[in-house]
Amino acid sequence: MRCLANRILRLCRCDHGSTAVEFALIGMLLIAGSLIVIDLGRGFWIYNRLSDAIERAARDSLLRPMTDGQITLDIEKQFPELGSGTPLAERPKVEITSDPDFRTVKASLLFKTVVPVFVADGLNLSLKRRFPKAPPPSS
Repeated sequence: MRCLANRILRLCRCDHGSTAVEFALIGMLLIAGSLIVIDLGRGFWIYNRLSDAIERAARDSLLRPMTDGQITLDIEKQFPELGSGTPLAERPKVEITSDPDFRTVKASLLFKTVVPVFVADGLNLSLKRRFPKAPPPSS
């Protein structure tokens, strides 16, 4: 009986491996936090690229008259790496509405996160810009 009690007491005082257990617990949080920060950075980067693509298309359409299809292609060509097989984002969907003097361009894309903490399917990043149409060429 005394031998069993000594073994239990010795196991209670032993701290071999406690560092590995602590690192395993903290390491999981550290890796998950790092992946979340990387996802946020990627999301802001893609949002900024989408905004830049719309601004470039607006600038091009002011310099020369463009059809709605040309504006759509101009925005989509800014994302050549996003095809149907890309698991992290989809190609932007562009909707253009026109009135006599202005165009409204709405572009949206589905951004898929690596760590699905808050969203399971992804985030829908969308932007909407309104800009004037180019004046007709003077003759």
